[in-house]
Amino acid sequence: MEDAKNADLVSGGGEERGIKFGLVSVGNMGAPLGGILTSFGHRVASPLSERSEASRRRALDFGIEDCHDLESLIRGDGEGDWQGGADIFLSILPPSQAVDICERVAKLSEEKEEQEEEGALQGESKRRSRERIFVDLNAISPQTSERIKQRIESVKAKGGEGVWKYVDGSIIGLPPRWDDEKAKGGAEGSERGGSGSPPTFCPTIYLSSPDQDVLERLGAILSKAHWKVRVIRAPGEDDQDGQHQHRRVSSSGPSGGGESKALKLCNSAFLKGLMGIGASSVLAVALTEVLNSTYPGVLDFLSEQLPNVAPKSYRFGGEMLEIEDFFSSMLTSSAAANGDGRKEGRRVERGKEISQLWRSMARVFDNIAEMVEEEERQHQDAEEGGRLTTRQVLESWSKAGREILEE
Repeated sequence: MEDAKNADLVSGGGEERGIKFGLVSVGNMGAPLGGILTSFGHRVASPLSERSEASRRRALDFGIEDCHDLESLIRGDGEGDWQGGADIFLSILPPSQAVDICERVAKLSEEKEEQEEEGALQGESKRRSRERIFVDLNAISPQTSERIKQRIESVKAKGGEGVWKYVDGSIIGLPPRWDDEKAKGGAEGSERGGSGSPPTFCPTIYLSSPDQDVLERLGAILSKAHWKVRVIRAPGEDDQDGQHQHRRVSSSGPSGGGESKALKLCNSAFLKGLMGIGASSVLAVALTEVLNSTYPGVLDFLSEQLPNVAPKSYRFGGEMLEIEDFFSSMLTSSAAANGDGRKEGRRVERGKEISQLWRSMARVFDNIAEMVEEEERQHQDAEEGGRLTTRQVLESWSKAGREILEE
């Protein structure tokens, strides 16, 4: 009965609350997004056994349940509230881990289907198959997203129907926040049946898929739960009234979909590329005065964002490589489509050279990440060793920039 109930929930024919979400992982973005869902009354679980104590505490504060391991979250063996596993799986990870988590989920799902078929042959009752949704919200290229889609949708039940529907997504903006911390609900709000308040700020969640029916239903579920959702529709699709808004863009993925990834990477190429250039130039403190007199808006942006580079650089490097993959494919395919002969060859090579810019930017962020890791391992600070750490250099430059802007 549990599976039948949740099948109706996801298909839109049941209640508005109580859907079971699996979430990996519970970082600074994933945990508060999960908290919004628990505040509304949905169930959110994540494997917390391998997380740090700080991450575990953060997840529990947002009402996210500990399912101990990924197997419990996907297979849902045994009895209890999570029998049958999660209805909707949310992947929010560093880009380099996106393909791996998809493969792990796919293998566990295949094992689950095989186990249930073996049980059915032995006379055991087989739980009713229901549609599950895999949502990738990582900063990866449309090409990587397509690989994930093909793999997760290759998992088949006995009758040949797919076990998972794939939705391509992206997150643009800072993590959710609440002006009143008590209003975010969390564990207490979850126990009260979703009495937590919507966040004061929520990043924009872009969703795209060639399966418009699944896209509409998922967009409605998340929008009702107070996520700020934008469903990207392919050209020619009619907009429908609803709580989620739409943007029309061209399809970027080989089989349709992928638009949300393209939008995310174009945004990151500009903003995080600028952050990488700024982080490479911070030793020149005098640059703050130059920018203030020439491009004060750029100084304002860098002063606000550079302190985020040190703790997030380990993610940004992988994101730059995904941007390289995206632009390389886009530029070379565009050249091949619009040129011929030697001109076509030159355009293709030029496209590859241009995309190398993002590989160089990945090295910038990887270098910062390595320095930060080494400094944290050695516990260096301004008093010990007589020099500033990378984190302190970025913060010092940002402070100087803000002081100039306020003069």
